[in-house]
Amino acid sequence: MSGIHKINWVLPDNHPPLEPHEVHVWKIDLSASQMQLGQLRTLLSDDELERADRFRFDRHRRRFITGRAVMRILLGRYTNKLPEVLEFSYNPQGKPALKGISSLEFNFTNSRDLALFCVARQTQLGIDLEHLGRHADYEGIVNRFFAEREIEELFSLPESRRHAAFLTGWTRKEAYIKALGTGLSLPLDRFVVTIDPEASPQLLSAGDRQDEPDRWVFQHLEPEPGYVASLAVEGGGWEIKPYYWEE
Repeated sequence: MSGIHKINWVLPDNHPPLEPHEVHVWKIDLSASQMQLGQLRTLLSDDELERADRFRFDRHRRRFITGRAVMRILLGRYTNKLPEVLEFSYNPQGKPALKGISSLEFNFTNSRDLALFCVARQTQLGIDLEHLGRHADYEGIVNRFFAEREIEELFSLPESRRHAAFLTGWTRKEAYIKALGTGLSLPLDRFVVTIDPEASPQLLSAGDRQDEPDRWVFQHLEPEPGYVASLAVEGGGWEIKPYYWEE
């Protein structure tokens, strides 16, 4: 599993079993109706509902409720548990895990009304998603936070391609640190990824950890027009299974 080949998203007839060599990636539409939202709220814990109600804007509240509820539904099916009884723990950087189920690893990301959820067994993994319409001072961000090799690669590209390259590189870096569970306690300039969307997604170096690039594989994802995403998984021999959620 590595590269930029086109991925076909599938609507499964039944919930697919998660085999030891597979990574499942789910594409989720967060634009729930008010009726659906009321049903989804019943699956959330008290602390999740409190967090949801702190959002200032309705669209952010809707996206949070829908994303958390669908994640619970999917995890419930992978673990044969009711989604509303699942309990989460969090490391100091906020990475979630299921209490009492250490064998299942998962990660979640969203941008606007689209979310991606990935899950695998016995490995670290992370995923990040960005909308290409996101406005950002990419030159300032890159010069401040990216590694020198990444900066050189970005500015070697034609100017018309740099914004997409910045967001692509950002998702690759975010997917990696989310997989590690370190958050931004690992400075972004301490490791190097490929930036060009047309280049094979890779971890090129990670400071003095010379074997680190060989421990990780990356997958470039374009789940919808106008979006770019990256998946980082520890180890090799993984088969990615892309699905979309519709229920």
